[in-house]
Amino acid sequence: MAQANPQGILKRGFTPLQSKPCIFIHRLGNGDIILVALYVDDMLIAAPTKQLAEQVISSLEEEFRLKRLGAARLVVGLEIRRDRSRRTMHITQQRYIEDVVERFGQTHAKSSVNPCEVATKLRHGEDGEGLDTSVYPYRSLIGSLLYISMDTRPDIVYIVGKLSKYCQRPTMQHGGAGITVVRYLKATPTHDLRFDCNAQLCSYSDSDWAADVDDRRSVSGIMVLYNGAPVIFKSKTQKSVAQSTAEAEYVAQSICTQETIWVRTLLEEMGVNHAGPTAIFVDNQAAISMTKQIGYSQRCKHIDLRFHYVREKVEEGVVKPIYIPMSDQLADYLTKPLASSQFRHLVSKTNVHPSPQGGIDMKASMWRNRL
Repeated sequence: MAQANPQGILKRGFTPLQSKPCIFIHRLGNGDIILVALYVDDMLIAAPTKQLAEQVISSLEEEFRLKRLGAARLVVGLEIRRDRSRRTMHITQQRYIEDVVERFGQTHAKSSVNPCEVATKLRHGEDGEGLDTSVYPYRSLIGSLLYISMDTRPDIVYIVGKLSKYCQRPTMQHGGAGITVVRYLKATPTHDLRFDCNAQLCSYSDSDWAADVDDRRSVSGIMVLYNGAPVIFKSKTQKSVAQSTAEAEYVAQSICTQETIWVRTLLEEMGVNHAGPTAIFVDNQAAISMTKQIGYSQRCKHIDLRFHYVREKVEEGVVKPIYIPMSDQLADYLTKPLASSQFRHLVSKTNVHPSPQGGIDMKASMWRNRL
């Protein structure tokens, strides 16, 4: 109701953010702010004090029929847990993950330590054994995994993105890889994104050159962190074939720059200012050098103009590429499968951890094991 008629919110002194119009902000005279976030008919309110939040709710109740649910604990399928003593916030999808494990018959299956094997090379299945989708609901599985990967689980973003390419003609290889992801989630249902009180913004950009065995396009891995955990994490196949590792990394940097600037703008609208450029950590010196070249360059002359956006923002002092060793490149696991030890190390560094409050017991499986 509030989403359909925002005038009831606007006339109470709130204005929508330009970078995220579903978030409304009200600035108080002392510099504090109140935020109202809307998603269809769900509403979140953030205020400096509980008393101010109650005042906003009471005022909105004059306009809308609201159901008070108290402190945010379950919002659009995301479970929110706060540890006020440690000043941390944990966001997880444990209940939904356990439902997925049950629906796809993996409750009693052996768990997997990785979402995909290092040697996994997925390809289109002209020569592979086709998967009977009337028996094995591949598209339903991928849809469920995409929902998890997009919100709280960067550790499965890479493999789920790859598997989503094969929904039209999946093979047994694709079905087996999908079940491996479910078995990994079975082993890690309580993993959450853990945000702390360190209000630092930084980004990581990486690529895997010519990684796609079907068309030799590279994969970009993008991660933007704030308060210690990723707020944006993406694994994307690049739209054109890169001629070198440096070019693939340069393209990934440009995409990362766009995402980083959007987060900077969102934070600035909420009164969080940034002293100096935002660091973008890159593990390729040649790609960093390309961001500092002005004008014509033999190395870059063929690269699409839109990717030179990163040069402009480096020159303006908005972002700053900084070299980081590959072993510390947090976006690495968004570009390719990794060995278990390195995968766990990087996932932990991005503040994806088991929930400190334990988990919810699995329900008994109602589906038979299909693979």
